[in-house]
Amino acid sequence: MEVEKKKTKLKQPLILNLDPEKEREYELNCIKEDARIDGLEEGRAEGLVAGRDEANKDNAKKMKENGIALDLISKITGLTKKQISLL
Repeated sequence: MEVEKKKTKLKQPLILNLDPEKEREYELNCIKEDARIDGLEEGRAEGLVAGRDEANKDNAKKMKENGIALDLISKITGLTKKQISLL
């Protein structure tokens, strides 16, 4: 599912011809939609970071299993020697 790139824009209540109660309801719905879009974007960004971290750990584990020095694994992956030794 692709996240919308633009925020919801409030339309002019006069154009929509809304009474004050409906106008407030419309504004609240726009705020909720903006929050939903923000949440999706934030969740996607967090998921990408988590996926990269997991792949990094998997690669470090494979390098360790193949006898590559911890110093080199640490330099390549950015993981500490302690993190690598715990894999």
